[in-house]
Amino acid sequence: MPKDSSKKKNVLSNKNPLVAAYLARARKDLHTCAVLLRLSIHDDAKSFAELPKDFEAFNWATVCAYYAAYAAICGIGHAMKTKIENHGFAQKFISTRLVKLFPEESLKLKGLIYSLYEARLRANYNVSVNVAKEEAERAHQQALDFVNICSRLLAAAG
Repeated sequence: MPKDSSKKKNVLSNKNPLVAAYLARARKDLHTCAVLLRLSIHDDAKSFAELPKDFEAFNWATVCAYYAAYAAICGIGHAMKTKIENHGFAQKFISTRLVKLFPEESLKLKGLIYSLYEARLRANYNVSVNVAKEEAERAHQQALDFVNICSRLLAAAG
């Protein structure tokens, strides 16, 4: 984060209760993604959950990963008194508003949310696509990185 963060503290505010609510939602979505990955990969988890041996939910893990990032950027939006109303606006918000305050972090966030959005579209809307384990794990890691960056920005704002 740049040295003069006093201006950023005035723009980002954690006082709106929706900020914490969206970050909590992002963490829940990350947990759901991790559970779906575990259920898809580990036979002992499948057995415990009484799922068939061929069960896999990599598509839904990918969808959950995207929504974790989306919830986190909604939290940042509320911290800046902006309601993120749709997926396209989330990307535009990062590129136009957040980049002015946090250029380095915004570049990373922009790349992550775009990658996650594209993966979600493939996983969610194409019935002939079966997301591979590696893709779902990558989406989970990208979402985790995204949420952690957003959390750090908000924590630094105080």
